[in-house]
Amino acid sequence: DVSVSQVVLSAANANEAYETAMNMISAGADMLLPNADAGNTGVILAVDQSEGVNSFGVYGDYTSNSPDKVIANIVAD
Repeated sequence: DVSVSQVVLSAANANEAYETAMNMISAGADMLLPNADAGNTGVILAVDQSEGVNSFGVYGDYTSNSPDKVIANIVAD
């Protein structure tokens, strides 16, 4: 089975995005796709610190932030 959840942040803040990501991970999320501008770094940090969780980088190369957890990067031109 596949379950999809979404969260919309009111601010693109790395700390808020980190806390939101950790809450989603605690609720069972194992794949995150952040689209929170500066908040992306907070999401990637949460993913990096969590076992069995992966992410895509969005609007930049986040591979160096978590080389084993960032599956691919989505970069718009």
